[in-house]
Amino acid sequence: MQRRRFLGVLGAGTLGLAAATPATAELEYTETDVRIESFDGTEIAATLFEPAKPGRYPVVLGTHGWGGSRSASIGRNYAPRGYVVLSYDSRGFGESEGEVGVDGPKEVADVSALIDWLEGREKVRVEGENGASVGMIGGSYAGGIQLNAAAVDDRIEAIVPRIAWHDLNYSLQPNGVVKTVWGTGLYGVGIAGSRTRVVAEDSSTETRVNDASRGIDPAVHRSYAEGIALNGYSQPSQAFFAARSPYHKMDELDVPALFVQGWTDHLFVPNEAIWNFEAFRNRGRDAKLIMYNGGHAQIPVDSDPQQAESARDEATRAWLAEHLDSRDDASVDAVFDDHDVLVYESQTERMRGANAIPQRNAETVELDLSEGASIPEDAVGASLVGNTVAPTANSYVVSESFDGATSVAFEFDASDAFGLDDGQQADLLTVPEIDLQVRTLGTEATLFFRVTHVSEDGEETHINDNVTPLRIEDTPEAVHTETLELIAFQRYVSSGDTLRLVIDSTDSGFNSARESAGAIVEHDSTLRIPGVTVLDGSVV
Repeated sequence: MQRRRFLGVLGAGTLGLAAATPATAELEYTETDVRIESFDGTEIAATLFEPAKPGRYPVVLGTHGWGGSRSASIGRNYAPRGYVVLSYDSRGFGESEGEVGVDGPKEVADVSALIDWLEGREKVRVEGENGASVGMIGGSYAGGIQLNAAAVDDRIEAIVPRIAWHDLNYSLQPNGVVKTVWGTGLYGVGIAGSRTRVVAEDSSTETRVNDASRGIDPAVHRSYAEGIALNGYSQPSQAFFAARSPYHKMDELDVPALFVQGWTDHLFVPNEAIWNFEAFRNRGRDAKLIMYNGGHAQIPVDSDPQQAESARDEATRAWLAEHLDSRDDASVDAVFDDHDVLVYESQTERMRGANAIPQRNAETVELDLSEGASIPEDAVGASLVGNTVAPTANSYVVSESFDGATSVAFEFDASDAFGLDDGQQADLLTVPEIDLQVRTLGTEATLFFRVTHVSEDGEETHINDNVTPLRIEDTPEAVHTETLELIAFQRYVSSGDTLRLVIDSTDSGFNSARESAGAIVEHDSTLRIPGVTVLDGSVV
């Protein structure tokens, strides 16, 4: 179907939730496993939850993460609140038939077929030509299908994508560098979660291999092989992932969206949710953004405090109530306190409001790398980042982050960088950028950029364990100029602290350059930090 036409930074304190959505009397409900025939005859396995009380209700539709299967939790959370809920196994996973297509056209058509089926239910509210009133929730793979399906089916009236992507090519091959560890993990989980889970126990090895290969779209097998063998994806593979990415469907996505993203997500990094949110806002769409402590991570992170969990849960419930049922007790504004963004602060363990990331109407600070270079006395205006091929640096694959054998560091005194007097702090709610000048020692080079906060007493924190890769292909020794966006973060820095930019040639989570001795980073490069607010006093 076609679509139809912190509280503040200064002195605002922590986010209060006393005015959040009031509790309503819970309804009794029924729970039934069903099998629904999709557009092409493929059977989709699902569980239907319906309030027992007579009436017609809006719909909440949800699926699961990559390689997983449906959960009863969304039904048990939302059916008592007055929704018909359908929790389903995505095509090819769990008990559903078919081939896994990575939230592609067939998965999108499945969503429409499921809504068609729901419209025939006695307890589903159908409003004339508009059809059923449907909201979708879920994370990761279940977040991606919301954005792809809502671009096509206008019956989807509210979405809550959690830890979802903006551009799968960036997710899997950011700035041209293949995510080796994540790619391998996803490939294995995808195969294990598709047809191999239901193959007969006495099947031959040949049968099992053939079944595994047929369980997932051949493009997935091809792209994984290319990443390992060729150190990058072919044009057909890139086109496959682009077709499943929301970034080029934004003009069709006229649906209220609550984006929920984790600061410590290393698969779909914070920037992807920010890009989705900004694309919606720039088109005048109704959108909000919540940044919490979590996401896809190779190693465990501390869980969110209760306040952050409450904010996410209350916002989701209020979002569905407001956009699906126009309920008087829907309290989106109460949860967000008239802000567009809620941000978790790891140093204070609290949520706070903001107008955007980077914070608008805040200062942009530019730092000349030559001012922060830690270099030998005989080095003149540039630093060599030698390529070790085998990774010697680590950002997130193991618990301790460490720099590589040939890394270079640029250190900036917070007092000088942000103009801090004693007792002042700078609030950095930022998406940093580097105006980079670099020369490759060979036809290509990979560089990895991470930001570390060093407190006055010497404690080092690699912020969110995130790293930004960059692959450069150019004529050897030619000066290559590029503006590179780094991973977004929030951090308080005090006078006496240091902000350190580290550049490596390798990282344990990624492929490395195979035809290069490294790169020479010119000190005539600039680190730009937007969203800086100087605070009189200390928050942490």
